[in-house]
Amino acid sequence: QMRPRIGDTMKSIAPYFQLYTDYMSKFEIAVKTLNEMSTKNEKFSHIIRELECDPVCKNLKISQHMLGPVQRIPRYRMLLEDYIKKLDKNSPDYPDVKTSLDQVALAANKANDNITKLVSLERSLPATVGIFTTTGSCVDNFVK
Repeated sequence: QMRPRIGDTMKSIAPYFQLYTDYMSKFEIAVKTLNEMSTKNEKFSHIIRELECDPVCKNLKISQHMLGPVQRIPRYRMLLEDYIKKLDKNSPDYPDVKTSLDQVALAANKANDNITKLVSLERSLPATVGIFTTTGSCVDNFVK
């Protein structure tokens, strides 16, 4: 029986990369909605700040946690690119790694486009809003 390899393992999860693409396509709207609701609804904003100050959130904003899946695909891409450079082309894992890398690259390109849009979005907001930057401790966030 053949041992699992990185290439065939990644190839087996490649169909799920579409979920990331769907998530990323709606991510900008989700962040805008979160920001809008936080600005317009003080009760909602207070609840979000409380959640962000919970130790389980490690003092990160909700939007920073939401960014995790967007960043995951480019990390897979870097992993596979590094791995394939070190892999012998005659390795039985090479074809699966190549296929997986091609699929991850498509999703990563979409992720990079979305990250660029998000950076642009954050720059367009007032400095006090900062959807991805943490400004001070959680205690400071509750003081107006």
